[in-house]
Amino acid sequence: MLARASEIPLQDLARRARCSPSYLSRILSGQRVPSWAITERLAKTCEADPAIVRRAWETEQLRRRPPRSTVDDRRDIDSLAGVSDRAQALRKLATALRTLHVRAGQPTLQQICVHSRWRLHAPQVTAILERDEPCDWPTLVLLLGILGGSPDYFRPLRQAATEHPPA
Repeated sequence: MLARASEIPLQDLARRARCSPSYLSRILSGQRVPSWAITERLAKTCEADPAIVRRAWETEQLRRRPPRSTVDDRRDIDSLAGVSDRAQALRKLATALRTLHVRAGQPTLQQICVHSRWRLHAPQVTAILERDEPCDWPTLVLLLGILGGSPDYFRPLRQAATEHPPA
């Protein structure tokens, strides 16, 4: 959409994105999803905000990945890998929830609310999925059940994200 709206000829756009015109053509037709580096160059060339484009790119990357197998062994669950402070835990929790939402097929807010039998409300789900602040544990467990997430994975991550920094 950005490339078409920019009205930059395909040859010029490909040169600026540092890819071949044929590859760019496959990207624009939806046959290929480019690397982030190419996507970022395309966004900048078309005068779009790369941060906004990044979210769409990540969603498409996740959508195209095959689903992961379920975890049978609790030792395989290491949600705190690479997390050394509360801020990192908050970011990882938010990213994990957004990833789970995408892998669940991106159900709409209404679908999530209906599936929860209206125990969850649209503003509440929006806050959970879009804000980098954890919700209470029972609410999170309810959402995880709807999206197919593992409480065993999210429990230590949420605990690390809700710990108060030392005074």
